[in-house]
Amino acid sequence: MNAIIHPRHSFNVLHGGDPAPWFRQKTLSGDLSDFDLAAGRYQLLCFFGSSLMPIGQNALKALAKHRAIFDDVRLSFSGVTIDPSCATSGRIKMQGPGIRFYIDADGSVTRKYGALPIDTSQQTGLPYRGLWVIVDPTLRIVEVMPFEESGENHEYLFRYLRILPAPAMHAGIPVHAPILVLPQVFPLEFCQRMIALHDAAGETDANAKITGQRPNSLINDASIIAEAQKYVLQRIVPEIRKAFQFKVTHMEHYQIECSSVIAGENTHPKRNNSTSGTAHRRFAVSINLNHDFTGGEIGFPEYGPRTFKAQAGGAIVYSCSFLQEVTPISRGRRYAFQPFLHDGAAVPVRKAP
Repeated sequence: MNAIIHPRHSFNVLHGGDPAPWFRQKTLSGDLSDFDLAAGRYQLLCFFGSSLMPIGQNALKALAKHRAIFDDVRLSFSGVTIDPSCATSGRIKMQGPGIRFYIDADGSVTRKYGALPIDTSQQTGLPYRGLWVIVDPTLRIVEVMPFEESGENHEYLFRYLRILPAPAMHAGIPVHAPILVLPQVFPLEFCQRMIALHDAAGETDANAKITGQRPNSLINDASIIAEAQKYVLQRIVPEIRKAFQFKVTHMEHYQIECSSVIAGENTHPKRNNSTSGTAHRRFAVSINLNHDFTGGEIGFPEYGPRTFKAQAGGAIVYSCSFLQEVTPISRGRRYAFQPFLHDGAAVPVRKAP
């Protein structure tokens, strides 16, 4: 990051085109929330210091005036305060779809974005730069607008937000997730054997008999595991090496997953390498074992609204760092084999405590 110099302090400075720093912080409710999980739409970040500061009060008044544009589909708002009393006092009441507030009590996020100096860790008596930061659906910065003392640029900001192109056209053209879609990875006969294996396990599950919902089943048959490895090695690994110059050496998660219609089901976007137990994963593979179902399509919100559905035996291969979601099943039952791949360099990460 670049830095600007104050008479006594220096600040980080972000520009359009820079990646927006990711963070996890507490919200007004006290729950931890990941900023990056809101990718797939524009985000307006507001570093307003405190609702007790005049610049904070002006920014919050502007937000209230234009509340209706934050729908969590095209645009969302994330306010960042360094004052924990904003949560405990109830001074900030604006919540609901499209509106989030983060409590950055230690100032770590605020420093990354350039609202607090980076050359000291003290929390009080520091100069503060109020900032509006517009972030695109792929979590890259569009524009950084420092507050004007008069607050006059707030209205310009909201006019600018209204003329932004649709999220899917933020780059000027439709964008496509850099994934692989590979047909004929598993032969249909092998798909049918895997489905039969899963259903046989379900017949012994009392809850499955009552609810009709069959849980995911681990594959313990060594011959099935060996055959699945053979097809992945022959038909997926070479394509990953060609497309991404990455040499896969390890495969894990031998499990048949079954999804069906569940009333009120909501899926939530996730990244497949975001925990200590999954940080070693590099590529996710989703192989449909059947295709006679509706829904169950994989989408990548950062790269637009398009979703993908492989035919029976076909695979979708994508980076575990992508934000990924699956549409709910609306008809039938989807069977899938979904392993994860990595290389030798990731082994120490996997073994780390």
